[in-house]
Amino acid sequence: MAPLPKRRTVHQDSQQNRLLAQIPVNVYRRIAPELETVSVQMGQVICEVGDAVKHLYFPSKNTMLSLLCTSGDASAVEVGVTGWEGFTGFAPYWGLICRHIR
Repeated sequence: MAPLPKRRTVHQDSQQNRLLAQIPVNVYRRIAPELETVSVQMGQVICEVGDAVKHLYFPSKNTMLSLLCTSGDASAVEVGVTGWEGFTGFAPYWGLICRHIR
């Protein structure tokens, strides 16, 4: 079996997500190996309607993620925005089914 590629871990700093920055250092050290920095481009879809949500996203400073609700005619309306003070991708963890959310 090939070794897993090394992941770039996130460190607590003033540019990162405000929720992650508030986690006590001892707790942060335990979860840090599971955190990974990813780049998201403007307009990039991180989860399509009907896809299984596999990750939580904690936007960093100067980043916003939009939650769009789609309709049968392919139109969409923004129903939520998350910035560096929050996170997204949590609905399945609460048992919510998001059939029309993108």
